[in-house]
Amino acid sequence: MFITTDMALSAYLLTTKKLKFLKIIPHGTAPAEICFDDPTDLGQQIELSFLNGDALVSAPAYHANLRAIRKSIQVAMARQNPGYKGMPRG
Repeated sequence: MFITTDMALSAYLLTTKKLKFLKIIPHGTAPAEICFDDPTDLGQQIELSFLNGDALVSAPAYHANLRAIRKSIQVAMARQNPGYKGMPRG
């Protein structure tokens, strides 16, 4: 399993479908852990390529997945803590 707290990387992984999304593990406060199936241990290599700017994807698809990740985190946090009001904008 590949776990990250980086929403940008997670959106990239969802857009490219390089790793299969599994779940979000909330911790009561941000950041939540975003988990992907990584049976061949490619997660760190993909992350390095992403951080080096070697990752090009469709901007609309990327932003749609970024919004989906943010919403999924909000839902997971709200389930864990019914008083949770959402992620701060900034």
